[in-house]
Formats: sequence, C-alpha cells, structure tokens
Amino acid sequence: MADYETKIRKKFVYHGAGYPVVLHHVPMIKLGREWALNINPSIIERLIFEDLPHQPSRLTGYQVRFIRAYTDMTLKAFAERFGVSHPAVKKWENAEDGPTNMSWSTEKDIRLFVLEHSKAGARDFQACYNELVTEATAPPAPIHIDVESMAIA
Repeated sequence: MADYETKIRKKFVYHGAGYPVVLHHVPMIKLGREWALNINPSIIERLIFEDLPHQPSRLTGYQVRFIRAYTDMTLKAFAERFGVSHPAVKKWENAEDGPTNMSWSTEKDIRLFVLEHSKAGARDFQACYNELVTEATAPPAPIHIDVESMAIA
C-alpha cells in the first residue's frame, strides 16, 4: 500500500506569487495527514507569469513586484528598462493589490516584456499586441489559472 494519496482539487488559492492566485484542477498529494500541491512551484509561477500580459485589468503593485522578481531585476534595472525612476517603480509596487496608475503605454511595454520573457511565438506576440490596443479597464480581480488545461512540461 502506498504511503500517499493523490487527487485533483477543483480550486486552490495559491499565495506563493506574493498575492492570491486561484488555481483550478490542481494535482494534490497527501503525505501523512497533510495535503500539498503536487506540482513544482516554479511551474505555477511560470503559468502565472505567462498569464499576466492577458489580464483584463490593469497591473497591480503585487503583480509588478512579481514580474520584477521573476525576471530577477533590481528596482534600478527595472526602472531603467522602462524609462522611469526607481522611486516610480517602488510607488507602483506600493500600490499592493490596487492598480499602479502607471501610463498605459508603460504598462503595455511591461506586458510585452513579460510576453518576450515567456518566449512566446511571433503569432502569440502579435495577438497580445493587438489585445493591448485597447486599455485594460476591468477592476482588479484575482488571476484564475486552469492548471489542467495548461502545458506544464
């Protein structure tokens, strides 16, 4: 008899990105009496990162911090990359779960930067660029990721 059980949990709120992300169809494993994610956290973070350019709401401070951390950039390097001061980046990040209030052109640049770092193909890049013609206007809401439907290799 195995010392563990597995199941698929319909919904799980993941906090490893620095803000809540709702995962759906998540593989779980029971070790002893505790249930835990049965997926590498780096895969979850990659899925979150790849989803950010397509969000219908403006980026939040937590999401900007996540992008900066995921790409291993300092405040200064991130600021230089997007043509702003490092206090501006800090101000964005301090917005926490609210919108950053950065200009839409800067936010589009950040979203396309994320897409580039996601190694998206030319077709995906073009489709996202076309999506970004219209400014995101939805109110901030948790990101939802269906783990089952994503390529997690």
